[in-house]
Amino acid sequence: MSEYKVTNVRLPAETLRELRLRAAENGKSIAHLVRESIASYLENRSRPAEKDDDPFSSPGASGHSGLSDGSTTHDRQLYVEPSEAGNEPETVQVNGHYQIAMPKSMLQRLGVSAGDRLLVEVRDNLLILTPEPESYTARLAGLHAEIWQNINADDYLKEEREAWRIGYPKSSSSTP
Repeated sequence: MSEYKVTNVRLPAETLRELRLRAAENGKSIAHLVRESIASYLENRSRPAEKDDDPFSSPGASGHSGLSDGSTTHDRQLYVEPSEAGNEPETVQVNGHYQIAMPKSMLQRLGVSAGDRLLVEVRDNLLILTPEPESYTARLAGLHAEIWQNINADDYLKEEREAWRIGYPKSSSSTP
C-alpha cells in the first residue's frame, strides 16, 4: 500500500455537496473518490498522444504558425493546454542575489504595487506568489464553515475542554 500524504483541496460548496452525496451513495469516503478521480485523470494524461490527437499527424500541421520564431515555443504551443488570454508564461532571470524582477503586466493583474508584500511558497515544484493578506483573521474567517453546520460550537468547546480537564478523549458523536 502506498504511503499517503495529506493535502488540502478547496472546492466550491456545490461540488462538495455533490461529492458527499456520491460518496454516501457508493459507500466510499470522499478521500477515496478523490484519489480514484485523480488516478484516472493522471492515467489518461500520461498516455501518449493518439495519432489523431497529434498535431503533426493532422492535415493542417505544416505551414506558418504566425509566430516570429515558432521553434522557441513550438512544444508549448502544440502540447500544453493554452493559458488564459494574456496570461502566457514569461521568462525571468535569477540574479546574483537570488532575486527576480517580476514582469509589470503580471503584477498589475494581481494588483501588486512596488513595496507590497507577497507570500512565497513552493507547491508541486511550482513557485507560487500571492499578495499577503492585510488581515489573516479576515482571510480565514468562515473557512470550513460547512463542517460546523449542525454543531453548536459552544457545546463542542465545552465537551473538548472537559475532555482535556479529565485527560482523555471525549466520546460524544458531535465531532465535526
